[in-house]
Amino acid sequence: MDPITRFVPIASRNLIFVGPTGYEMPIHVAIGAPYPEAKAEEAKGEAGCLVLTCDDPDLTTEITGADEMEALLAGLEFLQSFLVNLESIGGGKLKALDGSPFDPNGSTLLQESRAIQARKNARRSTENLARLKTQGDDGEKERND
Repeated sequence: MDPITRFVPIASRNLIFVGPTGYEMPIHVAIGAPYPEAKAEEAKGEAGCLVLTCDDPDLTTEITGADEMEALLAGLEFLQSFLVNLESIGGGKLKALDGSPFDPNGSTLLQESRAIQARKNARRSTENLARLKTQGDDGEKERND
């Protein structure tokens, strides 16, 4: 990590990975505040966001985006993907420190919110396609007249 960019988490979570044979391993993930200029040479002109998937703040990963909001969203997606892959590749499950199950796809409330938003987006797409088709049909009628 660039010494100028000190990792300051804006959100973090401590979890426990329970492997298929029952062994337990602590997992720490965190995300930092996005910033306007990515540090990676190949990402000049993009915004950046540091994410952490261990306890060592010197081992961050810079995630980039077109702007700070996109970098933050990409960082969150990176962390979610990391946790999903940990479960699927590691063959175990994640749990919170209190022992309750942890779903890397989010709480039931978050998953329901995503499903509602997906349905709204699908309905808007269908309406937009219908509107475009209607506009296209009107133009075809005018050419035929």
